[in-house]
Amino acid sequence: MTNRVTYRWAIASVTSRSIIAVYAVCFLVGAASHVVDLLGGWPPYAGYPVPLRLFWTALLPIDVALAWVLFSRTVPAVVISALVMLLDVVANTYAIYYLWETDFARSPGLWRQCAFLVFILCTAPLLLREANVLAQARAGHGDQQVEA
Repeated sequence: MTNRVTYRWAIASVTSRSIIAVYAVCFLVGAASHVVDLLGGWPPYAGYPVPLRLFWTALLPIDVALAWVLFSRTVPAVVISALVMLLDVVANTYAIYYLWETDFARSPGLWRQCAFLVFILCTAPLLLREANVLAQARAGHGDQQVEA
């Protein structure tokens, strides 16, 4: 797998590599924030509804896995990245408006998550289009090392 990842990474455009690196860094920052929350005591997110607690706790391994998988399986990882961030923004919006009874203006963490979600939604088509071109090139030239 390492050879395939290295080869795929080497032939991806600089733009795609940069976008994937931003995704990975942002997911690792998210994972770090969940580590901090977990270090705050067990069970984490005490006082919140169980579904939110489970979701937020699950985001630690999900964020780490996405940061790694983005470099090897771009198409599924990009789609899953968009879904994870959409769910995260929805969950945090619910918590901010209905549990904390505050607003968007007083929630800079939600601003950053929304900005990252918009970034993913704006850049995902470029990554998916490039992955499709690489897959077509592989099919046309018999190159079995390129993975889209």
